[in-house]
Amino acid sequence: MAHEASARRKVRRHQGRDLDSTSGLAILARTQGVADRLGLASHPADGERIAQRLDLEVEGRPLRILNLHLTHLRGADGLNPRPGALQGGRIGEAPMGLAAIDHCVLHLPGPWRVAAALRGLDTPDAEGWYPSDHAAVGLDLA
Repeated sequence: MAHEASARRKVRRHQGRDLDSTSGLAILARTQGVADRLGLASHPADGERIAQRLDLEVEGRPLRILNLHLTHLRGADGLNPRPGALQGGRIGEAPMGLAAIDHCVLHLPGPWRVAAALRGLDTPDAEGWYPSDHAAVGLDLA
């Protein structure tokens, strides 16, 4: 099941065209759950920031997942030096993988343990474009 929460609606450049888009969050889970979209403190230079909460019951055990879209403003003026784009960069043009800003944390895991850590959306297509400026991160829990 895909649990989605949209945020930060704005126009971004994509292949030479301006497109209406959002920077949202998504949690993929094998079961249906109860999801909430929560507002976080935001900065005018960076736009809306949100959290996503998903409560699941898996094999009779509760599991709460939090997905956060935190700010990563840099510089003396607090401005993000990279312009918004729908695609990540192109090979040789974007500093993909230089800073880890997306994380998975298992807090108060109860009976859950991490069986595998996953990373995706970090490979360019045949033309050299990355699908996003963020890699997908995930945990396989057992």
